[in-house]
Amino acid sequence: MTASEFSFVRHIFMEKRWIISLPPPQSELQAIGLALQTKPIVSALLWQRHIRDAEAARCFFKPAWEDLHNPFLMKGMLEAVQRLQKAIKMGEKVLIYGDYDVDGTTSVALMYLFLQKYLPNLLYYIPDRHKDGYGITQAGLDFAVAEGVSLIISLDCGTKSVEQVAYAASRDIDFIICDHHLPEAECFPVDAIALLNPKQSDCNYPFKELSGCAVGFKFLQGFCQKEGIRREELERYLDLVAVSIAADMVSMCGENRTLLCLGLAKMNSEPLLGLRALAQVSGIEKDSYSVRDIIFGIAPRINAASRMADAGDAVELLLAEHSEQDADEYARRLNFRNDSRKHIEREILQEAYQMLDSIETPYSTLLYNPKWNKGLLGIIANRSMERRYRPTIVLSATDMGQAVGSARSIYDFDLYAAIEACADLLDQFGGHKYAVGLAMPVENIEAFRQKFESIAADCISEDMWRAPLRIDLDITLSEITEDILQVVEQMEPFGTDNQRPLFCVKQVEIQDARVLKERHLKFRAAKDDTFIDCIGFGLGGYIEKIRAGHFFDICFYISKNTYYNPPRLQLEVKDLREAE
Repeated sequence: MTASEFSFVRHIFMEKRWIISLPPPQSELQAIGLALQTKPIVSALLWQRHIRDAEAARCFFKPAWEDLHNPFLMKGMLEAVQRLQKAIKMGEKVLIYGDYDVDGTTSVALMYLFLQKYLPNLLYYIPDRHKDGYGITQAGLDFAVAEGVSLIISLDCGTKSVEQVAYAASRDIDFIICDHHLPEAECFPVDAIALLNPKQSDCNYPFKELSGCAVGFKFLQGFCQKEGIRREELERYLDLVAVSIAADMVSMCGENRTLLCLGLAKMNSEPLLGLRALAQVSGIEKDSYSVRDIIFGIAPRINAASRMADAGDAVELLLAEHSEQDADEYARRLNFRNDSRKHIEREILQEAYQMLDSIETPYSTLLYNPKWNKGLLGIIANRSMERRYRPTIVLSATDMGQAVGSARSIYDFDLYAAIEACADLLDQFGGHKYAVGLAMPVENIEAFRQKFESIAADCISEDMWRAPLRIDLDITLSEITEDILQVVEQMEPFGTDNQRPLFCVKQVEIQDARVLKERHLKFRAAKDDTFIDCIGFGLGGYIEKIRAGHFFDICFYISKNTYYNPPRLQLEVKDLREAE
């Protein structure tokens, strides 16, 4: 084994936890098969995704505008729409206020592009990630006061901004909040005209997992219904909603799936100039955009605006509705910032990985370097957690002696609840079960480290230290066909709550195994006179075990090798283990 191969062994041989879903009841499987005329494997995949009848299957495979929920089912919607109508009638100066990430900037662009013809005195504001931090900031409120704003519409933030909204009210500024972050119990901005957030415990909206931009979209949908505005006026900006849903890693089922599919269709037929320009500088030259293109091409470049400077250029790119020249210029700027981001990220990651070797807390990871770029801490937290699979907090420092950072969680550990339990040591925090932003006095770091470690020790079992692989079905090699792959492809877009189907086959013989480019494992799986080509990206470290001649269980995605003409069916192996 070469030195390069050996470098992968430590990562690869971190034992993973295979969680094979229980098979559906046979009676229900048969009922789905009869109703939808599907094979047992397909019926089982649909059952796992709560698709049990023809209408549910239609909504899943062919989502339509008519599948969207009535926006007035959301608590506060009527009050929000009426306040917007008043602002338009009175010609008020309105400020659109959004977060600096992809969800926030797409939200601001959506709201601004739609409302600009109804509100001639329309402004927008994005806080500076490095100077102001997350959420409704005093700097933003000062800007609103100085500009004579009488209404602020906040997007992707505001649920926890109790004091800030109260201050705005004292300056005769009303607030409409469109947000999707978890609210604190009994802690709401009561001075807001309306809080649109389906996660409120007393909100009866049927779907709780909308992105921030999608909540803003529902607000505009409600406005259109009240004003009798044709839905085509709002559909023009569905690609912004699709980008927000894909980039923010929210649930890919229910109404999000509908909005995402409609948005991708819009993006593939007539994308906004800014998104098209950003796709081009990302090297995406095909005519059909996918969720993968958003996640790995478009979203990082939008995020690079605030990570390396401020988010203004990202918003201006998305607002470049009529000028290809402006769109191209802003896209080039964001691409340059993304290149700079990648260079600095590599340097920080090298330092972070060195620090991981000396971590003494067995249940959690906390990394602190006051010089690290604050815009990259979320990325560093993700990568560090991949290297050391523990709940991970990465902190840097501001000039004011405050530690700020991002946290990421392992599967099944409620990071938000754990950090909330440390609230006495924090100045600010917010987020979700698996991702949280936080701030604290620098002098509190060590106390926070100890308290968080204690909470993690109480909550984390030894099994949770192994990254889970949630396997949909245990099948045989002979059941893997082109027809199954075709149905799997129709289940896209994949993401949270609709993961790409992961299968396993047990007791296979591995033939013709070899390592490609010193890291990827190429082989043929054989069982019961069936043979299928396999590729395991980054799994080259298994070669010595395979050469020992064992039988293996493999878990994999079904895919195609497009190197051949015509393309061949292959298995994209995610993990393998010696068969029992």
